Parts: sequence; C-alpha cells; structure tokens
Amino acid sequence: LEDLARFYKKYMDLMEHWKKVSSLQILDVKYENMVIDQKSESEKIISHIGLDWSDSILDYHKSDRIIMTPSHHQASKPIYTSSMHRWKNDKLSDAIALFNMSLSVQAELFQTYALLSNAYFLARDYTSAEEVLKQGLTRLPQDSNLANSLGTFYTTRNRHDEAIAEFRKVVARDRRNTFALAAMAKNLIALQQFDRALDILLSAYDEFPGNAEITAELSNYYQLHKDYESANKVTSSFIAKMK
Repeated sequence: LEDLARFYKKYMDLMEHWKKVSSLQILDVKYENMVIDQKSESEKIISHIGLDWSDSILDYHKSDRIIMTPSHHQASKPIYTSSMHRWKNDKLSDAIALFNMSLSVQAELFQTYALLSNAYFLARDYTSAEEVLKQGLTRLPQDSNLANSLGTFYTTRNRHDEAIAEFRKVVARDRRNTFALAAMAKNLIALQQFDRALDILLSAYDEFPGNAEITAELSNYYQLHKDYESANKVTSSFIAKMK
C-alpha cells in the first residue's frame, strides 16, 4: 500500500505539472460518468476536440471496422455498467486505506481528498464522503477544486441549494472557473429557476465562447426547452471557433 500511495502521488504530481506547463486544455473524463451518461460525456469530448457531433458516435459498437487491439471484445458491445464497481466488494476498503495513507504522505494534494471522498461515496458512507471534503477545505480553504468536488457531492445528493452556495464561493474567488459556473446553472435548472440559469450561461458563453463545459450546458438547456435551433447554433458556433 505504501508503494501504491507513492506511485499515486507521483502520478498526480505529473498530471498537475502538465496542466500548468502545457498550452493544451486538458479535459478530465471520469469512467463512471461515461458509463452512466454516455451521451453527455461524449458530447463534452467531441466539443472539446472541435469535431462535429453525430448520433452515430453512440453506436460505435455497430461499426464494421476490424478491431485489432486486445479490447476488441469490449469495443464490439455497447457501453455497460457491470464493471463499474466490480472492485467494490473486496477492494473498496483497501482503496479507502490507500487514500488515507496518501493523506498521511501528502496532505496538500486536493485529489487525495476527492478520491477518498469518492471511495466513501461508493461505499454509500455519504457522511464520511462529505466530511472528507470539508476536512480538505479546512486545510486548503482556497482550493477551488475541492470546493467544486463538495458542490458536485451536494448535486448528486440533490442538495441543490447547498451546491449552488458552494459553486458561488468558487466563482466569487475566480470568475474564470467555468466548471463552477456551468454546475451552478445545472443546479438552478434542477430547482426550475430557469431564468437565473440562463442568465449565468449566456453571460459565461459570451465571456468564454471557446469553453466546452459552458457550451455543453447551454446546449443542454436549450434542448430541455425544445429549442433545438438555438442548441445547434451555439454548438456550431463553438466548433467554428475551434477550427
């Protein structure tokens, strides 16, 4: 476990390095999010790399292409969730122990708090999942990533008012945090406060026209209201700016 903790820390340090020095915008995609909501996650990826969306992307498994990689069996099937928590029963306690050990090695790394919280969440220990994030924010009070993680936790628990309050703190510190802006709008939509959500999204879209998160959330807003023309317009405009 100690070796794994050190390896994990080195990996996180390396990713933080590339995010700081690279001119590329790195999009983080969680496996769990992809298998739960394939369409939304796929749209984010396609928007991020500046390609046109096609519904056939969701039907990748119907392609006649010959797949030569060892994953050919999985790639010929639709996305499935049966592997998502396969490690859970016998490995979850080990994961929690590992992340707690990581905190003892490096308590200043926000990812460790987020991953430990996620492990508790998977174990359905929601109290501990929340407390870990709050502990992280006590130690790293200005860390927007941890605040976003806490806001996301509240969102998943349908505690939308608390989520909005957390994301608002992030935006107050950094108006450029488009994740928090998009997430705030998403929670306002869940509370059916559509006018406030649209105000946030339109303002952010004008301010950050090349941002995939804002574009995707604004497009989702229009689709929710069956305004497909506007949804296609903002997506097409985003793609044109990326080319």
